[in-house]
Amino acid sequence: MLEIKNLQTRFRTDNGEITVLDGVSFQINKGETIGVVGESGCGKSVTSLSIMGLLPRTARITGGEILYNGENLVAFSKDQMRKVRGKEIAMIFQEPMTSLNPVVAELITEKRDWLTRFNLVVIPFANPDGVALHQELVKDNPFWKHHAARYNAVGLEYTNHRFQPSVFGESRVVPHLFYRWLPDVIIDDHGIPSHEWTQPFAGYNSPPRFPVSYWMPISLFYGIGREMDRSDYPHHAVALDTIQKAAEEGLRHHPRLWNKNKRFIDRYIRYGHNWEPAIFPLPTDQDFLFYRWPTKPNRTSPSLLSRFPEWVTLDLITEAADETVAGGALRDCIETHKIFNRAVMECVASSPRRVSRQNGQNHIRLSRMRPMRIGGDNDEDHFSNRV
Repeated sequence: MLEIKNLQTRFRTDNGEITVLDGVSFQINKGETIGVVGESGCGKSVTSLSIMGLLPRTARITGGEILYNGENLVAFSKDQMRKVRGKEIAMIFQEPMTSLNPVVAELITEKRDWLTRFNLVVIPFANPDGVALHQELVKDNPFWKHHAARYNAVGLEYTNHRFQPSVFGESRVVPHLFYRWLPDVIIDDHGIPSHEWTQPFAGYNSPPRFPVSYWMPISLFYGIGREMDRSDYPHHAVALDTIQKAAEEGLRHHPRLWNKNKRFIDRYIRYGHNWEPAIFPLPTDQDFLFYRWPTKPNRTSPSLLSRFPEWVTLDLITEAADETVAGGALRDCIETHKIFNRAVMECVASSPRRVSRQNGQNHIRLSRMRPMRIGGDNDEDHFSNRV
């Protein structure tokens, strides 16, 4: 299935080219697993990057063959490799914080039964332009609050350009995956694993775009849920209520994080709201912040729920106070994201799915009704859209 023959890869340096791989050869048959073992820097990652066609510009394959199902990938063009990469050959990158979402790792090891109940699609979406810009601003103003990483190098916020023609691949990722998988629930985790470098609020000193301006975080963690009109979309409303309650209960079961979350709001009230209530408004629910984002059906909207309410049940965002944090503080932010995501997935896993089967002369057709129902009375057959 995969055979590496005498692979040679060289890197260009200021002192000339150096050989990193010299004569690597091995074979993997269908159904086999092979572990490549060696000390740090021996070339394990470069071997994988060579196979995937993801070598940096300073590197090149100078000899050997990479045979996949009899075809030499070394001779493939970039377009040919794009058709193979991801679909037939994939790679989990070496840095675990940037490669495997902690919730995914937990599902694989601890919640295998959930994966028999739903498909999980994860987009490891980073913003290197924003991170680089953030780092430069911090050098110049190390004590300021920065929000550079919201945009890429040309000032584009990707979410607003979904479903529009764009030269930026980041804007096309979500639409492509949406049409491929047609998910019932979308969770946009902001800041995990600190690549976005932003939040706790997007409103730092930025009126008139945002109605208020904050310079202190209001919570360790909060959620945002797009909310359709409750009378027109009652089952969407029930699902949102169910998810909010489950997430709050999940956080309550972690007293240290729950109390830390409370300290944020107490400090916000003491030093902000008590002095400038117009600038530091107080939310109605101070135990667990969960904002409702009024949303209307709109076929041109970048929001998946607004665009496809007959398919999508929940469109959620999570925010954590993880901007420019590391160590224990970052681990707390990661854990709060896990708690929220775990609560959502547990609700999805426990929700019924009505699947019908039709046997044709030359085919079998499986279909189910959309949107999915989460929470409430699950006995009532309210579904109206078949996919």
